[in-house]
Amino acid sequence: MYQVVKTCKFQKPALRGIQIHNARLKPEASHKLTNKDIDLTRTHLNYNLAPELSGTFYKKIKERLDKLPAQKSIRKDAVLMAEVVISASSEFFENSSKERVKQYFKDSYEFLKNRFGAENVVASYVHMDESVPHMHFDFVPIERERDKLCCKNVLNQRNLIDLHTDFHREVSKKYDLDRGQPRTRSGKKIYGLQQFKELTAKQKEVEKAQEKLNQEKSKRETEVDYIKRYKERVGLANADQMKVSKNNIDTLSQCLDASLSKILDQDRELKSLKSENEKWRSLSADELEKLALTFKKTNSKNYDDFKSKQKSVKKSRKTDLSVER
Repeated sequence: MYQVVKTCKFQKPALRGIQIHNARLKPEASHKLTNKDIDLTRTHLNYNLAPELSGTFYKKIKERLDKLPAQKSIRKDAVLMAEVVISASSEFFENSSKERVKQYFKDSYEFLKNRFGAENVVASYVHMDESVPHMHFDFVPIERERDKLCCKNVLNQRNLIDLHTDFHREVSKKYDLDRGQPRTRSGKKIYGLQQFKELTAKQKEVEKAQEKLNQEKSKRETEVDYIKRYKERVGLANADQMKVSKNNIDTLSQCLDASLSKILDQDRELKSLKSENEKWRSLSADELEKLALTFKKTNSKNYDDFKSKQKSVKKSRKTDLSVER
C-alpha cells in the first residue's frame, strides 16, 4: 500500500468551479453528469475539516491577500489557490475501519495546516462518495519568508520532494503506507488527480479480471484433475480387464493343449489297434495255427483267450469273403 499526495494550482477563473465540486454545491444530478465517479447515495458522508466558509473561495482568498503588508498588485494570471490531494491505494481503504480512515485524513489535515499556515487554509473537503476516498486541501500559497503570494516558490520541485518525504515520515508511515521513489530517482511520470482516478479504476478492473481469471483457472485445474483421476481409474480398470482376459486365454490354451494331446494319444492308440487288426486278418489258417501252438507253449494261461480271438478272426474273414462274392 502506498500514500498519494498530488498538488494542483488554480487561477481566479477556476475558483468557482473548484468550490462547486469540492463542496458539492451543484444539484446532485449535475454532479453526476460532470463526474461519473460520484456515488450520490454516499455524498452525505463527505465533510470539511477546515472552518466553514461564510462566502466563496475567492472571498476568503481576497481577505487573506489584503492582510499582506508586502503584497503589491496581483497579476491577473497569478495562481491564487493551491491544492494538495491526499489519498492512498484502494487496499488501504478496503482493509481499514471508518475510524482509521477518518483519523488518517485528520492527521493529514493537521500536517498540511502546520506546513502551509492555518491562516492560509481555504477549505479541506474529504470526499467519501467517489471510487477512492480522498481529501482536497485548498490553501493560499503564501511564501512565508517574504510574506507574499508566490505559488512558484511554495510548490517548487525541491519543496514538493520534501512534502512527500515529510508527509510519509510524520503521517503515512504510521498507517503502513509506502512513500514511493521521488521522480528524480525513479524517472516515472507523475499523474494528475483525474489520471490517478482513471488509473485506480483501471487497476480495479484489472484486479477483478485477474480474480475472475484465477477462478476460471482454478475451475479448469479442478476439471483437469478430475479428468486425470478418471483416466487413471479407466486405465487401471482396463489393465485389470486385460489381465483377466490374458489369464483366461492362458487357461483356455492349456485346456486346448491337454485336449489335443489326449486326442492325439487316442488317435495313435486307434491306429495301433487297426494295424494290429489288419495284421491278424492278413494271416492264413496255417499261420494262425502255428502262432496258436507257439502262443500255447509260451503262454498257456492265455491260450483260451487266444483261441477265442482266433475264432473271431476266422468268422470275420468268412463274413468279408461272403460280402466280396
